[in-house]
Amino acid sequence: MKLSENKVDSLTGQIVEMLQARDDVELRADDHRLRALVRQAMLDELLVEDRLEEEVRRILQQYEREIRRGRLSYNTLFNRIKAQLVRERGLVL
Repeated sequence: MKLSENKVDSLTGQIVEMLQARDDVELRADDHRLRALVRQAMLDELLVEDRLEEEVRRILQQYEREIRRGRLSYNTLFNRIKAQLVRERGLVL
């Protein structure tokens, strides 16, 4: 995950406080529940890239022999496969 748990908690607090300060937003959950929901939504989004990168690593295992022999560059293949999966799935990272 690109952000630490502390940073996620800090951002969660900032988002909730901004929502609570708005007059045009009606919140239907108490503070604790709202923070939990926002935090979970953030974690879900942050973990999308982690899960994608793990999938890319599994795919690259098929090319392990060629990578070790120097025929293929691990980093180049990693970036290409990741970009392809992002395009195919319409992800925004």
